[in-house]
Amino acid sequence: MTIDFFNILKLKGFPVRKAKKQLHSIQSIPNIPDWQDKRKWEIFNHHFESNSFYKQYISSKPDSWEQIPIITKEELNKIDCHRPLLNIFEKRFIRQTSGSTGRPLTYSIDYYSHAFTWSLIANRYASLGLSINDKQARFYGMPRNIRSRLTERTKDLLANRYHMPIMDLSDASLKQWVEIIAKKQFSYLYGYSYPLITFAKYLNWNGLILKDYCPHLKACIVTSEMCSPAEEQLMETVFGIPCANEYGASEIGIIGFGQTNDWLISDEQLLVEIVNDKGEAVPYGESGRIICSSLFNTATPLIRYEVGDLGKIEIRNNRRYLTELIGRKEEMIYLPSGKKAPGDTTFFYIIQGFIRKYPFIIDEYRVIQHTLSSFEYQLTTKKSINRAQEQLLIQLTKTYLEKSISVSITEVTKIERTRMGKYRRFISKVNP
Repeated sequence: MTIDFFNILKLKGFPVRKAKKQLHSIQSIPNIPDWQDKRKWEIFNHHFESNSFYKQYISSKPDSWEQIPIITKEELNKIDCHRPLLNIFEKRFIRQTSGSTGRPLTYSIDYYSHAFTWSLIANRYASLGLSINDKQARFYGMPRNIRSRLTERTKDLLANRYHMPIMDLSDASLKQWVEIIAKKQFSYLYGYSYPLITFAKYLNWNGLILKDYCPHLKACIVTSEMCSPAEEQLMETVFGIPCANEYGASEIGIIGFGQTNDWLISDEQLLVEIVNDKGEAVPYGESGRIICSSLFNTATPLIRYEVGDLGKIEIRNNRRYLTELIGRKEEMIYLPSGKKAPGDTTFFYIIQGFIRKYPFIIDEYRVIQHTLSSFEYQLTTKKSINRAQEQLLIQLTKTYLEKSISVSITEVTKIERTRMGKYRRFISKVNP
């Protein structure tokens, strides 16, 4: 028996019906930009008037939208924008990003905004013939901590999904994936692009079409990491199903949905701007920094928020599309035993495990794989790590990767970034 995901949200107090109704209302508007012009000022005024920390950051009320300062993840972390607003009875919860730009962002989201996000996701999935309740093969990492793993398994049960074992991307493991998918007959694949692309290459090398083993498959959705049009085409061919690309950020939701370099922008929920290095708007068709404003989140002032990627926007049939995206593409970890794992392993298991015990030590980090068996951690820290902390980081690395590898730790004053403010948190110098 499938449990309706939206019924779960309703039981938890999320205003799903109201969110769905408003989404439908916005999509019925002939000119969404006109609606955005009004809504953007409503949400800005809300934060300016009710959040003293944001008001202090802005300094004075601007005369034009372009005068509102662009805010970055680092600046949001400096101002305390998560304390209760004037309406202390408004339901909200706190989350933290993965720290793909090197520094996690702690942010809040109100219940209505969360319900609206899921309504929009359901709307986009429906374009692929999918329902939120369809059975999902999830290509994400799984926590090893027993309590966290049980929590995630419970979520999987309620959400009608199954976590695929992505920590080992060897041929033997990928062969087991085919068997699992054939047995469980999923409706769609969802997850990071790297394990899915690696899986697609395995199928291609072995002359297999996944839909032959799982006729129920309808679509594949890649998220979080970039993939090229050629990789997307390969997945469509060997999976035997349409492939969609979900571009977004956890703190603001889906920014665009569709094909690579052809993402339909979530104008119903976000105001997306493209600006140059000076913060000035660029014409449609020109590349620049992607700036997003959340039009419904009343908890954290994600107003003119820089996500850290470059892109460009074009208009077709009165809708806006991202037609170029330059962002982070994770690399693969290759180990002496022949096993492979996503670069994000270093964050989700090793760095997170360290932070759980020592939450106020590491400020920023980078992991460099110099050879198959040697890894270097570059850390900026609030204070020098001691011997016990160093040993914990080494122990976690050997536990989640392999015992035979060597680990060095280097404390640095600064980690080099791109002009977008991002840097690769995992770099491999291995040429397998």
